[in-house]
Amino acid sequence: MSRPHRSPPPSSLLFSPPPPYRTTPSSPNQAPRSPLQAPHSPLRAPHTPYRAPPPMLPTTATETSPLNSAKRLDGGRSRSQWVLCASIVLLFASTTLFLCIRFPLDEPAPHRPDPPRCSPEPVHPAPEAPKPEPEAPKYEVFWDMPLLPESDCLGYGSRVYSAKLNIYPLDEAWHNICMHDAPEVEVMGKVLEKPKWCDLRKNTRDVMGHWIVDFDEPECISSWGWMDDKGCTAEASGLRTYEATLYGHLDGGAWRDMCRRTAAIVHGTKFKGAMRCYHQEGQRVYGAWDLEDETCA
Repeated sequence: MSRPHRSPPPSSLLFSPPPPYRTTPSSPNQAPRSPLQAPHSPLRAPHTPYRAPPPMLPTTATETSPLNSAKRLDGGRSRSQWVLCASIVLLFASTTLFLCIRFPLDEPAPHRPDPPRCSPEPVHPAPEAPKPEPEAPKYEVFWDMPLLPESDCLGYGSRVYSAKLNIYPLDEAWHNICMHDAPEVEVMGKVLEKPKWCDLRKNTRDVMGHWIVDFDEPECISSWGWMDDKGCTAEASGLRTYEATLYGHLDGGAWRDMCRRTAAIVHGTKFKGAMRCYHQEGQRVYGAWDLEDETCA
């Protein structure tokens, strides 16, 4: 079906001038038109005056609070978003300040070993051969046997034995050789490793070693004689004194040790030695004991 042919509008309608501008309202209810407002054309809707919408009343109390309102601030962000951003910035600044105080920049960095590298192992020079130590001088060292006992006893049941040490050649280190490098000796079936002391005789330049033998020496064992009652020690003291003579090889000062270490039984009481020891020149050595006695009270 063909559409009916319509003739174009006359040119007078297309290029007709706009109607004259009117500032006065066409009706008493119409507001006067602004001079900047263009008149309406036949192709546009007639102008309608702007009417502001009625204000919306808040339904609840929370909508009127400025903290909970949905009003946007600058940049299109709400107040809560600004508070969150400020909190993050403040936290970052405080953390940075704490790290700067805790770990100042002027402290040297801790030493860390370099990581292993994929490089060939370094070639170390061959260790030098140890230098031969100078050989110690060789000595010929031996004792004159047998050991000779001293004529006097050293103490109760003990005596000193001596022997000459032969050192060839004789060196200034004779004392060290005598005390540490000399061979062992045997006395009455027992082996003695080192001497108690060593000395050098000035007249003969002989090195002498000395040992103390405190076994199998019956000649150095002393004994007590008859116990004599010497009466009360003092008036009303309650003590009675007993004395006895000591027999044995007491020369050379050995009598003191023998008197203190020779056991005794006095009036039924056993003692390891004398309470008091006395030495009468050219006469005797005797000991004394004080025992409790009611008759002396």
